Amino acid sequence: MKIAILSRNSNLYSTNRLREAAVERGHDARVVDYLRCYMNITAHRPQIIYQLSLIHISEPTRPY
Repeated sequence: MKIAILSRNSNLYSTNRLREAAVERGHDARVVDYLRCYMNITAHRPQIIYQLSLIHISEPTRPY
């Protein structure tokens, strides 16, 4: 599964642990700075555009 972790700093302990746990379980995890991306969540196909590239979302994004 591809996972986008929305966080301001990829060096924070909690963010780093989330990424490590996802990778340990075989997932592809990426940390995305939520202030540097555009999210279109009103469409039937939600999109995240980060650094001029589209991040494909196959399942809903859930904040924790």
